[in-house]
Amino acid sequence: MTAKAGANGLPLDGPWPEAAGRLWRDMTGLVRTEAGGPGGPLTTAVGRARLAGTAMALSGALGALSLVSAHQALLRATERIMPPSRAAWTLAAGYAGAAVGLTRLRRSASRAARQSSAEAVERVLAELAASGV
Repeated sequence: MTAKAGANGLPLDGPWPEAAGRLWRDMTGLVRTEAGGPGGPLTTAVGRARLAGTAMALSGALGALSLVSAHQALLRATERIMPPSRAAWTLAAGYAGAAVGLTRLRRSASRAARQSSAEAVERVLAELAASGV
């Protein structure tokens, strides 16, 4: 007679379910202890992180709205000195040029950051090798 096995291949009877249950109870107890309950430091930190995340999302949405408003104002001002289709194309070309410039800036900054990180790792490895660790 073969024992029944669960999805993970472990037998459903015997010491495995009991050990898993004990492990689960121990882990939940540890997490509750570390969290400190409803007024504990972990709960407070999560609340602050939630508030910061919400503020960041709202600031992003408001930033997008301000960009749309600035675009509309710039488009209306440009349309006063040239036909509307030419004004739109002129702004699109300006935006594309700015995007290319920012992409190049980002690429050079990323290269510099990569190089700096590699140098830092090399320094740490050299120090570890020198200390005999």
